[in-house]
Amino acid sequence: AGFVGIGKTPVRILDVQGSLADQYGFAVENTSSTGHGAYIKGAPNSTSYWNLQCESDADAFLFGVRGDGNVFI
Repeated sequence: AGFVGIGKTPVRILDVQGSLADQYGFAVENTSSTGHGAYIKGAPNSTSYWNLQCESDADAFLFGVRGDGNVFI
């Protein structure tokens, strides 16, 4: 399995790091009238793993979705 790094040495499948003032660091746009937005498939149905986790720049937990579907704020 290969890793891809943009702006840093990768330690995950896709690792991206950069600095961009006054803009979002990441954007996905699907312009299809019949398309969907983002798709994330991660952890198994488990209380031990996160499918999505968002943190502040100070590494403070903001919110997350666990593998069992529970959302934490």
